[in-house]
Amino acid sequence: MNPSNSFVGIDPGNGGGIAVLTEGEDGLDIVSRKFPTDVRDVGMFLKAATNNTNHRVAIEKVHSMPNQGVKSTFTFGMNYGIWIGALRTLDIDFIKIQAKQWQGHYEIKKGMNYYDRKKELKRIAISLFPNERVTMYTADALLIANYCMQTHYSKIKDK
Repeated sequence: MNPSNSFVGIDPGNGGGIAVLTEGEDGLDIVSRKFPTDVRDVGMFLKAATNNTNHRVAIEKVHSMPNQGVKSTFTFGMNYGIWIGALRTLDIDFIKIQAKQWQGHYEIKKGMNYYDRKKELKRIAISLFPNERVTMYTADALLIANYCMQTHYSKIKDK
């Protein structure tokens, strides 16, 4: 039996999370979690998500935003560094995807305020994964993983 394909989506913000979509004989297996409170859990979760599978990992490429506070910018950058550090330490290949790239895939309207955009992303995630408990923490990660699965599948098959 061939190993299954797994697609990992990471929303690196403090209010973000990680999602793993694994193709199996019985359909799609979904695991999603909010950003771990213990940094050690980041590495353990990534190791389990990419163990014995053909995997593709996508992380949202982030940057500071205008009018973002100093503390939140620092925390945001620190979380991003934790994810990148764990991926590199575990020697996991990954791609960085800008928010406008993966959100454009779902035809998110430009110019929406932050909260309306987040609600719309959650609504889309719920419609795509109706049997999954989708939260504001996991919605973006689920959509990033799904985007990865829909647009980067051929890159796994070539391995």
